[in-house]
Amino acid sequence: MEKSLLALDDAQRMLQVDEAEWLQFLGLFVTTSDRDLARLREAFSGRQLDDVRMLAHRLKGSCRTLGLDDAFRALELLERMDAATPDPAWSRAYADALAAMARCIAAARRRMGSACPESAD
Repeated sequence: MEKSLLALDDAQRMLQVDEAEWLQFLGLFVTTSDRDLARLREAFSGRQLDDVRMLAHRLKGSCRTLGLDDAFRALELLERMDAATPDPAWSRAYADALAAMARCIAAARRRMGSACPESAD
């Protein structure tokens, strides 16, 4: 089984929520993550680095709660970037964070099946 799906199952057990509550929680994760990723893309393309860091921090918290460690680490790196960081490092951290979040959202959607909300993209 995929690492992200295993993490989601582990998080459900740790949080001790039933299936209906878990599906609602995952739906909220998917919806808010889609929205925050759209904002992150806008902030990055506009070079609004404070907004990029704030959104990375916000997404990072959700990933930590769900045990999505790869996305957590990628977002943490993006959050730590500052104005003195060379552009290639920013671009790499941004691309890594987007890819990690895409995997996590896809895993959440698979876990939710037909209960999954429509994508904001």
